Amino acid sequence: MHPEIEKLIDLALADGKITENERAVIYKKAMEFGISAEEIDLVLDAKKHLQHKAVLGNQVKCPACGALNSGIVKTCLCGYVFNTGTITDSKSLESSIEILENLIIDVRSLSSSSSNEHVESLIARVEKEIRYIRTRYADNLEVKKLLSELELLSEKYISKSQKKIKNRRLIYVALICLVLGIIGFRLFQKLTYKTKQEQFAEAVSDNYMDKYRLYAESNQYKSDLSDFTTLFEESRLASNFTDSAIRDSINAIWEQWGNSNQISEFKLYAKASKCILNNDFNNAKLYIDTATVLNPKFPAIYYLKSKTYSDLDSSIELLSKAIELDSKISYVYLPYRCEAYANKGEFDKSLADINLYLEKYPKNRVIDLGRVVGRISILINMGLKEQGCVEFNKLDKAQMDNIKVIMPDEYSQLLSYCK
Repeated sequence: MHPEIEKLIDLALADGKITENERAVIYKKAMEFGISAEEIDLVLDAKKHLQHKAVLGNQVKCPACGALNSGIVKTCLCGYVFNTGTITDSKSLESSIEILENLIIDVRSLSSSSSNEHVESLIARVEKEIRYIRTRYADNLEVKKLLSELELLSEKYISKSQKKIKNRRLIYVALICLVLGIIGFRLFQKLTYKTKQEQFAEAVSDNYMDKYRLYAESNQYKSDLSDFTTLFEESRLASNFTDSAIRDSINAIWEQWGNSNQISEFKLYAKASKCILNNDFNNAKLYIDTATVLNPKFPAIYYLKSKTYSDLDSSIELLSKAIELDSKISYVYLPYRCEAYANKGEFDKSLADINLYLEKYPKNRVIDLGRVVGRISILINMGLKEQGCVEFNKLDKAQMDNIKVIMPDEYSQLLSYCK
C-alpha cells in the first residue's frame, strides 16, 4: 500500500468512523497509483476492526453489576472500586476521602477573625483538590457526596468569611479616613490658630493701621519724631536727679502728647507712661502693645515695656532691643540695663554698660555724678573695693556735698566702705 494512501486512511479513521466523502477521496487517490477500490475497502475494514478491538480491550467489566467501564475509571457507577491497580492506587481513594473530610472541617472552622490570607489559601486548596479528586473518583458515591457537601459549604462559609473580611476592610478604611480627617482638622486648626497677641495685632491693624500710615508718611510725623526724641532724652535724664520744676514741665509736655487726637506711637507711649506711674500695668501693656504693632522699630517703647516686667532676663532683652534700634541716643538706655545686670549679679556686664555710658554721655550734666557713684558701687560689689574707693576719694568737696544731698544713703554706705 502506498504511504500517501495509508496516511489518508489513517486520517479518515481518526474519529472512529469514515464518511462517504472521505471514502471517495481515498478512491480517487488510489486510482492515481493503480490501486483498486476493492483493495481499499479491504484495508479500511481491517483497520476499523483493529480499532474496535483496541477499544474493547481497554474496557473493564464491573464484577458487581456487569457494566463495562473505561480502563481509566477507578470506580463503577454502582460504587464498586476496581482493584485493577496497585495497593497504592487503592489507598489513594482513601487518602482523597480523608482530604475532602479535612477540607470540610477547615471550611466549617472559618470565622470572622480568619485572615484574608488564610481564606485565600483555603479557597486555592479546595479548588485544587476538587478538580483532582473529581477527575479520578467522580463516580465513587462517597466521594460524590463529600464533593457536593464541600462545594455547598465552600459557597456558604467562604463567601460569608470573604464578606466579613470585606466589611472589616471597609471599617479599617473608614477608621483610617476618620483618623486622617481628625489629623487634617488639627493641622488646619494649628495652621490657622491665632494667639491672643496675634488677634490683638490684627485688631489694631484693622482699626488704626491705614490712618497711621498716612500720618507716618507726612512731614508732621518727622517733626513729631524729632520733638519726641528730644523730650524722651530730657525726661530720662531729669527723671530722678533734677528739681521738681523741670520734672513738672516735662510731665506737662507728656500730658500734651497723651491728650493728642493723633493716633501715634508717641501718644501711646505717653499714655502708657502715665498708667505705669499709677501702677495700672494692664492698660499700660495694652498701650505698649498697640504702639509696637503700629511701629515695631520704635526704640522707646521697648524701654517702657521693660518697666512692666519683674523678670530681669526679659527686661535686659527689651533694653538690648531698644539700644540696638536707637543709634542716636542709645546711651540713654545703658544705665537701666546696667542696673538690671547688677541686680542679676552680672557685674562685669553692668560695669561694661556704665563705662560705655560715661564715655558717651555729655560731661556737663549733673546726672553724671549719679552714674559715677553707680560705677563705684559696682566696682565694690565686684570685689574691687580698693579701685572703687580710689575713685570715690578723688571726688572734690562740691561733688561729695552734692552726693550727700541727692543720694544720702549711697553716700553714707560709700563713706563707711572707704574710710
